[in-house]
Formats: sequence, structure tokens, C-alpha cells
Amino acid sequence: MPLIRNIEFFFPEDGQANSIFYSETRCIASLYSRLLPNFKTDEFKGIMINCVSSFDILDKLDSGLFITFDYKSVITEIDMREFLSLPTDQRKKEYTLKMMQKPLEQVAEELNWDISIFKDIYQKIIALNFENKWVYSNKRSPNRKYSSSIVCEQEVSYIDVYFEIKNRNGEVLGRERIMREPHTDEQHLLNKLGKIEWTHNHKVTFSDLDYKTIYIITFIEKDTPEKLFWKYEQLII
Repeated sequence: MPLIRNIEFFFPEDGQANSIFYSETRCIASLYSRLLPNFKTDEFKGIMINCVSSFDILDKLDSGLFITFDYKSVITEIDMREFLSLPTDQRKKEYTLKMMQKPLEQVAEELNWDISIFKDIYQKIIALNFENKWVYSNKRSPNRKYSSSIVCEQEVSYIDVYFEIKNRNGEVLGRERIMREPHTDEQHLLNKLGKIEWTHNHKVTFSDLDYKTIYIITFIEKDTPEKLFWKYEQLII
């Protein structure tokens, strides 16, 4: 049986506005999607929140626009002008969460899911201060004393990617931003990322998927954090 893995937004009235809307809501839609438990359904792998300026306009739109293969469709009203005019990314995150909660609870009722799960996710996102951080990959050093991670921080307008090194106690020794992905749909980023390789107990590399760019961290942990030796290199092949 399929699992609900993804939540997306669609604004069928205006293609240009939809492109911006999809991009700027992806941060919170992605975070909400990751916090969902394993909901099994007979046919759906995602939820499509179709947004319209007014329910009155539905008769003027092609009903086929609201059908997405393998996705449970739900319709809600939105003031697109208000959303696009919000002055900060934080306000857009807050607006997105409020906007999606009601239709998601509607889907929960229709599919006989526990609505309290969705209410809990809503509160958890607020507790996280709307920050969408996730680990793409991690790997321990040969001597098992360190771990390296590729950490992604998904925002309204971009996704930042960091190379992060921790010691055995879980303390972050250092982190380096290695790229900024302008497409907020994480799939664009995932299509670019390669893998972590430790070449020494104190040297680790990460490459893009085609091995055209290699990111290298060399470090030596000293007796005090301020004496940490840290060197970052980027090689274009």
C-alpha cells in the first residue's frame, strides 16, 4: 500500500503566480511532509492542496486541473495578493502553516485519520520556529571518533547546504556552507548531491553527483576548541 510522503500546493488560476507560490511554500510543505507518520492508503502517495481565490470560481475552471495522479486532492481558499505581499520570509512561513492546516484536517476527517496528529505537527513546527533542517547524508570516520554530515537548511527562497563535522560526544567541531540551491523544491538539490568519503581520520570529502565539484574538509582537534585546525577547499574538475 502507498504511503503519504508529500504535500504540495497548486494555484490553478495563474501559472506565474503558481510558480512563485509553489516555490515559496515548499519550505513548510516539505517540513510538514517529513513530520507525517506512515499513513497507508489504497491509492495516494501525497496530498495536493489546491488553492483558489474564491470557491465561486470553481465553475469557471477545468475540473481536470484539480486531479493529480496518486494524490489526494483538497480545495481551499487563499488571498494570493496577501501572501505575495508579505514583507518577510518568516511571515510567509507562518502564513503557509496556517493556510494548510484546515485542508489537511479536512483530509484527515475524510480518510478517517487521527486529527490530533495534524494538530501536534502544527504545534511542533511552531516550536521549531518554522526551521526546516534535515540531514542528507552522514558517515563516521575510519577511527570512529568523528562523524561528517551534509546538513540542508530549507528556506522560502533557497536551500543552503552545509558540511558539518562532529566529535564522538556529538559536539559540532565546525561547519562550512558549501552551496546554495536557488530551487526550493528539494528534489532539484537531491539530483545534484553525491556522497561523503573519508580519506583520512581527519580529512573528509563530499562531491556533487557527477564528481565535477569536490568539497574537502581537513581538520585537527586540539585540546581547546579555539585551537581547532580547520581547512576548507573546493575543487572544480
